[in-house]
Amino acid sequence: MRQYLIAGIKLNFSYQYDDYFKNNIEKYEIQNQEEPEYNLIVKTVETIQEPKAELLFKFKSRSVFRDKENKYIVAYHEDDSIKLLMKHSLDYKNYEILLTPVYGDRLSEMEYVFSGLAFMGIALKENRLSLHASAIEVNNKAILFSASSGGGKTTHVKNWEKIGVNLKIINDDKPLIYKKDGLYYVAGSPWSGKEVLNNNIEAPLHAIVFLEQAEENHIETLDKKQALIELLKNTHRAEEPELYTDTLKIIEELIASTILFKLKATKDASSALFLYNILL
Repeated sequence: MRQYLIAGIKLNFSYQYDDYFKNNIEKYEIQNQEEPEYNLIVKTVETIQEPKAELLFKFKSRSVFRDKENKYIVAYHEDDSIKLLMKHSLDYKNYEILLTPVYGDRLSEMEYVFSGLAFMGIALKENRLSLHASAIEVNNKAILFSASSGGGKTTHVKNWEKIGVNLKIINDDKPLIYKKDGLYYVAGSPWSGKEVLNNNIEAPLHAIVFLEQAEENHIETLDKKQALIELLKNTHRAEEPELYTDTLKIIEELIASTILFKLKATKDASSALFLYNILL
């Protein structure tokens, strides 16, 4: 099991497939004598047994169990066999993901997706908020472009590159936002969508822009209610009530301290130039 430092979080992580992690996760690897606080392991096994624990609820093909030490998320196949088990200690210190061969040639993708979900839960325990967005660094400032899937956030980043802006991609799908020394920062992680675009860098948060495709470029500052709706819609959903409370606290502080915009943007590079002149 190798050690990684991701957004300030020390993690032991054991994965199986190189498809999404090779030439990606290495930049986060550390050599450290001190044992990391968190452990995350992914395995493929032939069969998975249902946990002998209290059933909290069942919805469609998913069940959640809990005992005195662990919480379990179980996903069932069409024949009612278990295809996925996500198990974590109640303090998130130890996380194990079991997959079965039923996923076929999607095993590596599922490993990437579910390990990412696990890490976002760990990140919340450390007051790091994952936002569904593309994050870039320009002039040591982090700017986030958030939109629903297919909403144009990656295209908008490419438009910034087209107009000649010297930028670095922090994370193209799930950047992490956290407070340090009284300021909010944005950091990358190895989990950054199917394109796997990320860097092991951090930068002070400058602005969050929620994108909407339009025929003409238009921008407006979001009021507190609009900002709350957009942030809740695009953040990682916490399972535990206490984590959800922590999420709301971070969001409230972000709204109070950060510029949040709604940009109605064209698909061409004029939208990037329009926003660049406003933000920088």
